[in-house]
Amino acid sequence: MQNAIGIVVSCLYIGVILLTARFFEKAGKEASRKYIHIMLSNWWMIAMVFFDNVIWASILPATFIVINYISYKKNLIGAMEREKQDGLGTVYYAISLLVMTIYTFGILKNPAVRAC
Repeated sequence: MQNAIGIVVSCLYIGVILLTARFFEKAGKEASRKYIHIMLSNWWMIAMVFFDNVIWASILPATFIVINYISYKKNLIGAMEREKQDGLGTVYYAISLLVMTIYTFGILKNPAVRAC
């Protein structure tokens, strides 16, 4: 049940980020893109609290690989895309988050960062 709650909380968090990114568009496209990137990296805190296995933790990063690719092709999430498309950076960002998730939740089996 905790994993399902994590999906819901994650989706709400991402939705709020995408909605609030519109305020940064007034400062320019790059400002909204940077805001989205910085804020989405904080999703990791939600993941550490709610997810306890690699499958559940990987659902959102894997989903956003597809969503980001579609957005790149069709410009669905305007606040996230550059005016001149210059690469698949948003897709690579989601791929890197998925790799980090698989490594941490799957291989290490512990999402918490331990102090030395």
